[in-house]
Amino acid sequence: NLGLISHLDEFIKELMDSLAHYQTYKIDRRHFTRINFYENIKFEIAGKEFAGTLKDFSVGGLYLFSTYKPRTGEKIRLALIVDKEPITLEGEVIRVDDQGFAVKYTYIDDANLSRLRKIFKIYLPANKVEKELKEFLNGIYRKV
Repeated sequence: NLGLISHLDEFIKELMDSLAHYQTYKIDRRHFTRINFYENIKFEIAGKEFAGTLKDFSVGGLYLFSTYKPRTGEKIRLALIVDKEPITLEGEVIRVDDQGFAVKYTYIDDANLSRLRKIFKIYLPANKVEKELKEFLNGIYRKV
């Protein structure tokens, strides 16, 4: 009986950890307003270059369609061309599915942040853009 109780206790702990992870993931995943933005995008993982199609993006990350399937946790460098101007971002793969994968930004320099701000202000009210950018930048490293 003690063995069964110990096994059940371990199972309950794992279940609670999984639930906590799911709840955090759900909140983080939908925290910022998404913009549908179907554009070609190049990305680099482990020194190799790939191409995909951006599906949507937000102040905190993006989702892209790709036949390449990276591993969750892999570091990625992205280059998006908007109005002939490249926007370079660094991030981490947080989810992979059959169609592509999601990336959470981990680094944005000031020049690229300015370019992103211009794009977001086309689709969202300026006060919403600034509020979301402020929340996001409080959570990442950014060169000042």
